[in-house]
Amino acid sequence: MIAEFTALAPAAKLAFAVTDKYDHEGGLVFAHTKEEAVAMGADLFGDGCNEDFTARREPRADHLAEEGQIPASFLVDLGWHFECSGCGSRISEDDLLDRDLTSDDVTGTQRSVTY
Repeated sequence: MIAEFTALAPAAKLAFAVTDKYDHEGGLVFAHTKEEAVAMGADLFGDGCNEDFTARREPRADHLAEEGQIPASFLVDLGWHFECSGCGSRISEDDLLDRDLTSDDVTGTQRSVTY
């Protein structure tokens, strides 16, 4: 009798918001665990010191795991803010409303220039 083995698919990566505990700066990363997310965030957004970072699940961004890029407009909708690469103005929901703009008017990604 031949036993059938079903290979388990690797668990999908989940979205985590990773921020510096002191400056509250950071971004989204995709990882399998919170600990993995903290390590990735510490490397991407800091000096690699895991103790300086915290992570929380951001399930609204799970669908972006396969895309590789996180649109800045999406992050603005989640409450994040950026500095405009052209004029230096702050890009946030409130600032966009003050200028009669929406997040649809924001271009760029988390790790690129943003306008």
